[in-house]
Amino acid sequence: MKAIILFVALFIGMQVSYSAFAQGDGSKKTTKTTAETKSGNVYVCSGKSSKAYHSNKDCAMLKKCKSEVKEYSKADAEGKGYTACKTCNKAPKGN
Repeated sequence: MKAIILFVALFIGMQVSYSAFAQGDGSKKTTKTTAETKSGNVYVCSGKSSKAYHSNKDCAMLKKCKSEVKEYSKADAEGKGYTACKTCNKAPKGN
């Protein structure tokens, strides 16, 4: 009986910990829910071979940019021929 109670207590504790972990403290957001995306702005590397816009300023692909990073509205970036980065514009899993 003690084992069952301990198991249930640990399971509930893990669920609470996971919920807190999943919500995060807001200090290091790298998903599409960042303030940049909510404002509708995207980021583009101004290099000649750049073809993608990034919803996250911290995208690993954007960090490779050796030129200036410019900020545009999503509509402007698409109007200039840029397409969504496949790394930072992934749809969340489960949708």
